[in-house]
Amino acid sequence: MAMALNLLQGQQSEWALLRRHHTETTFGVQICGAHVDVMTRCAQMLAENVDVDFVDINMGCPLDLVYQKGAGSGLIGRLNKLEEIVVGMSSVLDVPLTVKMRKGIHDNKNTAHSVINRIKQLGERVALITLHGRSREQRYTKLADWEYINYCAKEADPIPLFGNGDILSFEDANLHKQNTNICGIMIARDALIKPWIVYSSNTCVLFLLEMP
Repeated sequence: MAMALNLLQGQQSEWALLRRHHTETTFGVQICGAHVDVMTRCAQMLAENVDVDFVDINMGCPLDLVYQKGAGSGLIGRLNKLEEIVVGMSSVLDVPLTVKMRKGIHDNKNTAHSVINRIKQLGERVALITLHGRSREQRYTKLADWEYINYCAKEADPIPLFGNGDILSFEDANLHKQNTNICGIMIARDALIKPWIVYSSNTCVLFLLEMP
């Protein structure tokens, strides 16, 4: 995850996150921000200066500093702003735009399906949705809710949905792929623990490194 404003300001530590290794056959960049103009200008800058295959909007970061500014998981509760960001970014990108979100803000209220329905109303502007089966309040505690991920995968159709959360082995990945309607798996933190996991599954995998 790179902060859109920091990229626009030319911070080298942020730009370092966008370096593509020559062995990466598919490479995407995830950016985080709360404002339409910043996210759109950043998307245009990426399109003009970075070798990238897709750009992802971060709607999952639970950190207070990010959330309180309306970015990351804060966008889950700002759907009008999200729509404006999606329209702005998709209009300047020549590669697919994707979205990664959590199942909601509060632990006892799942709202991702409502967000998905709003995204679907924008037509083909979003190419893929990734859903982390935890709320913002959960952060990284408790188990990911794969039953809800499966429900959202059905709701998202025809937009493909990838599931995320608690994928610790290729058996986990294949089990969820076989028993749900997801189109693929996203692996984030667990790939830092077991980097070989992305090579040990025959399931379509999206590897996303999120910091922190």
